[in-house]
Amino acid sequence: MHKSSNHLYTSIWKYFILVLPLFTPSHRHVTTACAFLTHPSSSHISCKLRMSSDVAMPMETPPPATPANVLYSLISANRKHAYENKELLSAIPLAGIHDALSAKIFAQKGAPALFLSGFGVSASLLGVPDAGVTSLVEMEQVTRNVCSAMRSHKGLKVPPPLIVDGDTGYGGSPNMLRTISSLASAGAAAITIEDQVFPKMCTIAAGEKIRIVEREEAVGRVRGALGARDLYCERVSLSTTESTSSGAGCWIVARTDCRLAFGFEEVVERCLRFEELGAEIVYAENLQSIDEYLKLRE
Repeated sequence: MHKSSNHLYTSIWKYFILVLPLFTPSHRHVTTACAFLTHPSSSHISCKLRMSSDVAMPMETPPPATPANVLYSLISANRKHAYENKELLSAIPLAGIHDALSAKIFAQKGAPALFLSGFGVSASLLGVPDAGVTSLVEMEQVTRNVCSAMRSHKGLKVPPPLIVDGDTGYGGSPNMLRTISSLASAGAAAITIEDQVFPKMCTIAAGEKIRIVEREEAVGRVRGALGARDLYCERVSLSTTESTSSGAGCWIVARTDCRLAFGFEEVVERCLRFEELGAEIVYAENLQSIDEYLKLRE
């Protein structure tokens, strides 16, 4: 697999705050993790991974003044700093949020990027786990609330980019188009799309009972997400009324949750296929050790 850095998925779901390392692709996509936090009292473990000799970002630069461009610039600057200082590439902290207030708190404290999780929204709105109860309408509304709160905050010259949990796309192809366009127009810099059976369940709650679609369906889902994104961006580029903050250039995070259902080798195969499709970020959920994340990176 292409050597990329970053994402050891770490979360503190029951406290509504998760700390995730952000994506720092060395070729086109992010595939693995470099840091994790398993409990509020645990120590923070950072795995600084080797830097590619090529510091250039391989994907196209998103349109200026868009959330995706802020995310792109953040990753690019991190890579450039490591390269120029001959340092090992380290992860960028990604703060998990669940509403506008939590977003403002993290942004005020200097969080470079934010992640709006489906579990956090489900828990804060309804008091229940992420088990397919919340809808796209609710995720879109919270996304808009978060982005509006950060844009209106006087102390934030440039709001941190927001990565939004897009679930499974909330259904078939028509649903995928609506999901991507809704979350992108709400202000998402990137949207995650996963390979669980719809309606899904959080991997932490599902455990080994997690239901995963077959590989080709997962690939088709990511292909649909990328197509929906491109169609939305084309529509925005032709519009004279929508602002540049409306999600043009939004990235797609292709996620697989298949580790416990199909094993590590299937994780690798799916990530490779997602990468080939052109997803800007590739992410594997619920790997079982640091060694697995490092193997995936190889």
